[in-house]
Amino acid sequence: MDASITFVYRTKSGEDREVSEYVPAEVETDGDCKEEDEANFALQWPNHVLTWNFAKTPGRERWYVNGVRLDVRTDSSKKFQYINKPGLRTLKSSKGHTMLFPTPVGKSYSCQSETSVELQNGDVSATVFLRGFKLQPFISRRDFGPVYECSPGGGPAFRDETAPIAVGSTLAVVVLLTVTGYGVYRYFKVKKVQYDTME
Repeated sequence: MDASITFVYRTKSGEDREVSEYVPAEVETDGDCKEEDEANFALQWPNHVLTWNFAKTPGRERWYVNGVRLDVRTDSSKKFQYINKPGLRTLKSSKGHTMLFPTPVGKSYSCQSETSVELQNGDVSATVFLRGFKLQPFISRRDFGPVYECSPGGGPAFRDETAPIAVGSTLAVVVLLTVTGYGVYRYFKVKKVQYDTME
């Protein structure tokens, strides 16, 4: 991938400063894929560790990025001059975007247009800009699987299905209550008609 990170941090005097850097081409990599439905992949370079967490959907038909974390030592880098509370900072992706880059299992996610991921920790935030990148966890062989291209504009986040499910469930409950209520009404309020045989 071609990636850069833009940091916005608060100084001891209370002003906000912005610094940017490129993720170097030569990084150390590490990962953990012992679990069947979860995996981690870390890129490491001086004073930085960028960790990607991957997971599968409950039906295991898709994989997605469950979260992105950046550990950065702000006290060991000259970029963060006069930063408020220097030291190790852990910036994480927002909880609102828990399903980034959803892709069918067995395929690789590829995006040539620029995509960004927002990370936050108190008064320090970062935006990771990704260009021309390809991802795939849960690989059973050495090569990437068939390519699953990103949508135009590089939309990384999976559409949240909470609202449609809530509306559909509410509608089903209302229909069930209406039918049940009508049945109870007919049982108690409508006069029963006795049918006799014709003589």
